[in-house]
Amino acid sequence: MTTRNPVWRLACLGALALGVTVAAQSQAPTFKSGVALVTVDVAVFDTDGRPVSNLGVEAFEVKLNGRVMPVRVVSYLEARGELSPAPAVPTPAPSDGRRGRQTATNAGIAGPAAAVGEDRVFVILVDDLSIPPTRGQRLLASAQAFVSRLPATDPVGLVRSSNAQDALNPTLDRAAIIEAIKRTSGSLGELTALQPQGAAAATEAGPDGFVGVSQALDIDYGVMEALKLAIARACFSGSRTEVDSQVLDILIAQNSCASSVRQQARQTAAMAKRLTTLQIDGIEAALRAMGQADGIRHLVVVSDGLAIGRDSQQLNRLAAAAASAGVQVSVLMEEHDMSLTDEGRRDVGADNKPQFDTGSAQRRIEDQRMYRDGLQAAATLVGGQFYRIVGDPVPFFERVRTASASIYRLGVEPPAGLQPGRSMNVEAVVKHPGVSVFVNRLAIVPNLTPSATPAPKTLDERLKDVIASGQQHGAVPVQAATLLRRAPGDSGGVELTINLAVPSSSSGSVRGPVAAMFGLVSAGAAAGAPLNSGRRVLEGAGPDGVFQTTFSVPVAAGGYQLRVAVADAEGALGAISTDVDATLPTLGPFTASDLLVAWVNAEGRPQLMALDPLPAQATGVRAELELYPPAEGVSLDDVQVEISVTRAGDTDAVDDRLVTPRDTGGVWRAATEFASDMLEPGRYTLRARVIVGDTVVGSAIATFTK
Repeated sequence: MTTRNPVWRLACLGALALGVTVAAQSQAPTFKSGVALVTVDVAVFDTDGRPVSNLGVEAFEVKLNGRVMPVRVVSYLEARGELSPAPAVPTPAPSDGRRGRQTATNAGIAGPAAAVGEDRVFVILVDDLSIPPTRGQRLLASAQAFVSRLPATDPVGLVRSSNAQDALNPTLDRAAIIEAIKRTSGSLGELTALQPQGAAAATEAGPDGFVGVSQALDIDYGVMEALKLAIARACFSGSRTEVDSQVLDILIAQNSCASSVRQQARQTAAMAKRLTTLQIDGIEAALRAMGQADGIRHLVVVSDGLAIGRDSQQLNRLAAAAASAGVQVSVLMEEHDMSLTDEGRRDVGADNKPQFDTGSAQRRIEDQRMYRDGLQAAATLVGGQFYRIVGDPVPFFERVRTASASIYRLGVEPPAGLQPGRSMNVEAVVKHPGVSVFVNRLAIVPNLTPSATPAPKTLDERLKDVIASGQQHGAVPVQAATLLRRAPGDSGGVELTINLAVPSSSSGSVRGPVAAMFGLVSAGAAAGAPLNSGRRVLEGAGPDGVFQTTFSVPVAAGGYQLRVAVADAEGALGAISTDVDATLPTLGPFTASDLLVAWVNAEGRPQLMALDPLPAQATGVRAELELYPPAEGVSLDDVQVEISVTRAGDTDAVDDRLVTPRDTGGVWRAATEFASDMLEPGRYTLRARVIVGDTVVGSAIATFTK
């Protein structure tokens, strides 16, 4: 499965558990003797945050469980939407008409066409469970701008940590994603609303009287100093005298305020841990769902933090999920005010010494630091980038796009004796100065028992694969050309004639029989079954050593990609992929066919040809133009067609004819034939000018070589 068919599912399988409905990933690469390699994705950036390319095996050092292991395979994956488009080759069009015949050849292609980049899919996970309703608006607005600027080839999905059932599956529909983000807002409630009860708290606590989330997690973890500080602040105006002079458990048993503080801490910690579990569930599920796609997979997490505290073990499952799925991660969090104030500070004790702890202000700073550190730890563990956003978020999203433009996928030989499916610690170093390296801290041991060798593909299966992928091959020469005319009947469609030829190669004649296959794909489609297809076996070549065949295909008017693949008797491949404009030209009041060219054999029978060379056995060249008149407004008696043949470089025609069209079932046909022996060797242009009354309303051209 590739993301070019972007409708894979983020469907709910349970509480914030996401699943997919596509095929699993391909197996791990193998190296000699069937050893399965460990897949390690490494992102490498220069000092400006741009991806570093052209690194080979020797540039990487990878440790698995602390041991340097050989890197056997390095693949550099680039997102095709970020590649610079190849400069267009200008095709000069005649000033007086459409360029008739459309031709293509695989001349100059040595083998399969170079990859044009990898598919890339984004999923934006809005961690609304971490964002209060009053925050996050700028970040979400910037996410909308990010989606709108992505290349059109990148599918984007959206999921919220609070509601996986409402996930929007990866799609190329930008408007749907943007509208869904507009409807998204934070949903985090107040975790520290509980206040300790008791005389001291009721009369004096104020900003001293609540337990922060970070403080509560420390207390729940068993940090006694944190509990003592909380009780002193809430119950004794910050004085440590009572707290330090008694056994803490006895104090809590005897003092209702102290008991209330511990209860509040436990409740706050429990709520924070439940919330964090849901956040991690959502991120993990998104990672695993994305692992079902091919190419570059990038999860963008928009969050306001993770309440991890001192227990970071739960982050290990994120690292395992990211390692198993091969997903890149970018985490974005807005930076909050971390400055301390004197809020809550007072003088305490007999000597009126000022408190070191500032109460609620310090709790706020501690919480924000914990949320940030937890989120950053998660990003680091999965080998992702963590962006602390200060100011406008838009440039940070642009950095995410740049970071996702490429990745190195390494195949590393694993240490012997490890159980398949177990995780390994990963360290990666790039022996290149001035670069930043990001790698998941875990990797998964692959199945070390190689799967059974699949049966070799049949010739037809190989040809179908080439047609489906749009590859180009050059081992066997192939040429293709197309002609357009209106389809028979009243369908309003177009008949596309495809002329295929397999000439001799520079190394000699092609050995037959030749299997030929074509597929016609709608413009813009990159994968999937073609709309129309055909297959022929060409048993023998003509007198000139060329294998030829012709297909006629009815299609709706529009743009298509023609894919042609051939194989000789030894299984060598030739293939081309070219765009085809299947729109009939307009000549004045008419729609028209291309200028249809045929060569005439010794028996006087015309053979339609779309390709340039005139066969040596041809006795003549026939040119025909079909005009499809409007329902009214033009009379056949007013129409003539001037058909001429001119040698390339000359201004005067070798011959020209004024032809009166014939009406054959509502199609007006103008045709003439030029004898081959009147033409010297060279290249020629056939031109048909349509004349209504005394006015030339348009023309069609075609070329051929004798």
